[in-house]
Amino acid sequence: MDDDRDDDREDAELDGIPGDEDDAGGLRPGTQIEVRITDLGSHGDGIGSYEGRPVFVSHALPGDLVAATVETVERDRIRARWLELVEPGPVRVEPACPHFGPCGGCALQHMALHDYRGWKRGLVAGILARNGFEDAKLAPMLPAEPRERRRTSWKLRATARKAVVGYMEAGSRHVVDVEHCLLLVPELDRLIPQLRAFMSGPDGYPHPTHFRDAHAEATEGGVDLVLTLSQAPDAEGLQALARFAETAGLARISWRPEPDPVPEPQRGGRGRHQKGRQRSPARGGPRAGNAPAILAEPEVVVRRQAPVVHRGGVALEPPPAGFAQATASGEEALVSFVAGVFGHVIEEGGTIGDFFAGSGTFALALAHRGARVIAAEVEGPALDALSRAAAAAGLSDRVTVEPRDLMRWPPSARDLAILDAAVFDPPRAGARALTEQLAASGVPLIAAVSCNPVTFVRDAKILAAAGYRLVRVMPVDQFLWSRHVELAAEFRLDPALAAARGGTGRQAPRDDPHAPPRGRGAAKTDRGPKQRGMR
Repeated sequence: MDDDRDDDREDAELDGIPGDEDDAGGLRPGTQIEVRITDLGSHGDGIGSYEGRPVFVSHALPGDLVAATVETVERDRIRARWLELVEPGPVRVEPACPHFGPCGGCALQHMALHDYRGWKRGLVAGILARNGFEDAKLAPMLPAEPRERRRTSWKLRATARKAVVGYMEAGSRHVVDVEHCLLLVPELDRLIPQLRAFMSGPDGYPHPTHFRDAHAEATEGGVDLVLTLSQAPDAEGLQALARFAETAGLARISWRPEPDPVPEPQRGGRGRHQKGRQRSPARGGPRAGNAPAILAEPEVVVRRQAPVVHRGGVALEPPPAGFAQATASGEEALVSFVAGVFGHVIEEGGTIGDFFAGSGTFALALAHRGARVIAAEVEGPALDALSRAAAAAGLSDRVTVEPRDLMRWPPSARDLAILDAAVFDPPRAGARALTEQLAASGVPLIAAVSCNPVTFVRDAKILAAAGYRLVRVMPVDQFLWSRHVELAAEFRLDPALAAARGGTGRQAPRDDPHAPPRGRGAAKTDRGPKQRGMR
């Protein structure tokens, strides 16, 4: 299915705009119109009305009167380009960052913070109500604050004379050079001018045109930096990278080549543990609309000290460029929510399945509190890091890791029946295949974490149809001044409702619940002892 069409469907779902409309009559691209903005769309575009049709204008805010030029006339909306602010609305403020506008990193810095937060929580409330979940308790949103983003990705461009470190311009391939970023923790913000000097300075990297992008994460041991290069560094380049790590005080520096396009899937292929150091795009892949790519595993150049982070009270050394929640406060809120959902299961030492587990954001926290956890994840380096952290903390008897491609080969309902509870935190595409099996398993308690409200409600409907009640939802903002909003949700199985809807109730587990994982998508592993593994 076309990714742009998927994006449009998601936008319409979040904006609450019907997908079937009559054509736009005589309105054509290039027409200049004047529009009073009354609402804000899911992408942060202002929404007004012209001749009874919704008009989307970028950078416009509710209350603004703007002059705009029609760019496209679509079946369900008109998109227009901002020309002039005729009259400012009451929520408009002066943006704090001089790069706002051209820089695509922020979309709503010109909106009063109170109104911005209300809009973002309203996105979640609206999509829940439109999909039959208006009875779920909606908690206050955890807000994001400036200078707390602990990971970022920069676009890099350099010649022998000039270097650019920044973010893509919205709707363009142009990179906006930034001196500082108000979103980032100080450790990452300080790295911007250091990286720029290294890219093109006289004592810097010998091949400046090789730079493509950088992934940086602030850890307790220092910044963990991964550079994407168009060509492998030679001996001189490796020495320069090592010097930069020392000069900039980095914990670890790694490099990886530019990604290759994703090959067409082969029938019968297993998608796991193929030859070569390549990372699957299944978790945290490119946003819809961009060409997907396979990312090579980074190669460590220098590890000056351990880039340690703590997950749920357990020390962990994550793999280079591994997935992490964007802010420490966001991670803490999500972990606290999930642990609260599973309170009595944890107290009784029950078994919890953690799906799309990454390097253990939830698995380590739950095991540290007393639960037994089966952690399933497609990324081998993430599972290795999780296993090492569990062993170092004395939790190997409580944590089982299971390498599995959950998008294609989720555990069956019968396999899942050994669980007392389950949590899943998928990428933006959601977890349809897994959710279908969870719905049929009868696992009594499910916590869902999502970075996409549209795919969340799709999966929630699957659970609701099987007799699960959506009890409460907590919106979480980890991406300040952007359109992205995350959420955590609690589902409880209602046996009477499940029976009324034709559910079979709790599935009988397999005869040997202690058997190690096997079957499609699960490879042999010696990462630790197995207990109550899924097949």
